[in-house]
Amino acid sequence: MLESFSNYKVFRTEFGGEIVLKGFPVDYGSGNRLKIDGGVAVTVRCDDKQGAWDFVRILLTESYQREFVWDWDGLFAMNKIILEEGIAWNMNPENTQKLLLTNLENPVWLEYEELSQDEVDKVMALIDSISDILVHDEILWSIISESASEFFSGQRTAQDTARIIQSRASRYMAETG
Repeated sequence: MLESFSNYKVFRTEFGGEIVLKGFPVDYGSGNRLKIDGGVAVTVRCDDKQGAWDFVRILLTESYQREFVWDWDGLFAMNKIILEEGIAWNMNPENTQKLLLTNLENPVWLEYEELSQDEVDKVMALIDSISDILVHDEILWSIISESASEFFSGQRTAQDTARIIQSRASRYMAETG
């Protein structure tokens, strides 16, 4: 999952070269999805719709995004000015990042070099091609993780686990419509 420009640089370095950005297999559109970890909405029953929209507007302003969203990691900001600052920061050769990998027997430093214009264009094309939102379903995730844990503990084969997940997930999806 690509979360930031810095995240792209980490993948490029750790996987040793050019990255191909692919979406989910679908019959329509690009298959690229946006995952939202949180959200804000104004309900139909809101008594002060203008006040609610004024609040939402604050979350999208340059000052809010600069203070609470953008950081050295270059997260994908929703404000165009802040997004462009993140791009510039990640393209600047003076802003190479170093990360110490400590979960190894012999800790190593990895250095992530700046993004090229071609890489920025590739990431922006991915963002522009997003066709849907990826929704996290806690019940579906529980079905998968419970069954997978039985496989990983050696209680079931991969085939049995896949069959059980497919059956339970299909039943759940049919019930919830």
